[in-house]
Amino acid sequence: MDRIFRPEKLDIEPTAPQAVEHWQHWYETFKSFVSVVSVDNLDTKKLLINYISPAVYQMILDKETFDEAIRTPKSIYIQPKNEVFYKQEQGQTIDAYMQKLRILSKDCNFRAVTAIQHREEAIRDSFINGLVSNSIRKRFT
Repeated sequence: MDRIFRPEKLDIEPTAPQAVEHWQHWYETFKSFVSVVSVDNLDTKKLLINYISPAVYQMILDKETFDEAIRTPKSIYIQPKNEVFYKQEQGQTIDAYMQKLRILSKDCNFRAVTAIQHREEAIRDSFINGLVSNSIRKRFT
């Protein structure tokens, strides 16, 4: 059964265009694999090392536990999202722009907020988007 769930080696640069998608898929596959491996006293860190490339191994070389080791590449591959805005690209249709916003919203940091917090965030967004100076606006994003 473990052959079915066996992940491929994680071997992608964190800056590659599809790095986040590759990491997410690899991580879910690895978790599934660990859940079906039936070995007493399974050392998940040693198992992890067998399913990552030498470049990824360098990221976790000094980590003692599996949790520390997996947290490191996760923090490198999954970068915080820009919460402020996404601009319409030149030549992008309104429909395509709206679709892109819907896709990006899946990764947003939504949380329950009070009316005052919502108002403050709306003021912040309007303030940043309304700035005349592009250089100042870029400092906020």
